[in-house]
Amino acid sequence: MKRLSCVGAICLLLSPTLLLSSSLSMAAEIDASVGKTFLMEEILVDPAGTQKSGYLRKLAIPNRFFLAVALEYEVLWDEQEDRLKVQSDQIVLIDDKGQSLSVLGEMTYYSGLKTNFSAISHSRPKNWKDKKKPDKRKLYPVWAIDRPGTKFMLKIGEKELTVEAPDKVDVLGPSTIAKFEVSDAKWIGRVDDKETIGKNKYGVANDPLTGRFLAVTVEITPTPPIPMEETSFFWHTSWFGLLDGSGAFSPVAGEMHSDHFGRATSHNLFKGDSGWKTDSKTLYFAVPPRQETLKLYCLGSPVADVTAPAPD
Repeated sequence: MKRLSCVGAICLLLSPTLLLSSSLSMAAEIDASVGKTFLMEEILVDPAGTQKSGYLRKLAIPNRFFLAVALEYEVLWDEQEDRLKVQSDQIVLIDDKGQSLSVLGEMTYYSGLKTNFSAISHSRPKNWKDKKKPDKRKLYPVWAIDRPGTKFMLKIGEKELTVEAPDKVDVLGPSTIAKFEVSDAKWIGRVDDKETIGKNKYGVANDPLTGRFLAVTVEITPTPPIPMEETSFFWHTSWFGLLDGSGAFSPVAGEMHSDHFGRATSHNLFKGDSGWKTDSKTLYFAVPPRQETLKLYCLGSPVADVTAPAPD
């Protein structure tokens, strides 16, 4: 008989899988394993948010490295349990000296740190019985460690997994996982749009305060290996900005869709049988209309040059 340990409403069974439940007889099972690991000397805190304001928050701890671990897991639902939750303080890294290291946060967007990471939490999907295999999920908790190449024990509740930190520091960021090429840049005036108010749609116009938008067409092609996922590449319109020759930074204003101007749009590229395809999008920036070369930024990193033509 395997020992069952309960913390609050969560029960953990010492077995190859982790069991969580509000009672001893009913349990939703979660099977976890360690995937890739990444080692960094510094990490950006919420780069998608801070870049909009023209600055970056870089976290570095003297004599420490940041270790991000890809936890791959799947939830095996049953008839009784429809909720699963694992608190962040139940995900602990233990070094070779027996010291427990608490989670700093979760790695997001290929090099960023989300510090408000709190738990693994899922609700049972309505069609869970129809699925031949459970959905595979990934989580990237981050710890501060003292040296590369170290082995650790990762405890998720009472489950134990082996983690080995890389020997070398990884260089992560948008420019290392995708190719960004600017195929066009042109000046345009107002952008017609639609605004939905109640059940009605009304025509509106987006007028840049600078007098013109610089419309920049960007070709984005993932270049494996992709740190976060192996078969998909996620990116967001808000990740981009332009830095001009004077040092002024302009966040992206939006992206034009078929019938509206999207100010915050997420995109997913998927790897097909023939490999990765290129995604072409036109982004709009409200910058002073003049002929110059600007730097296109993505999550705080320069990824391409943009040659703005002379305005009409």
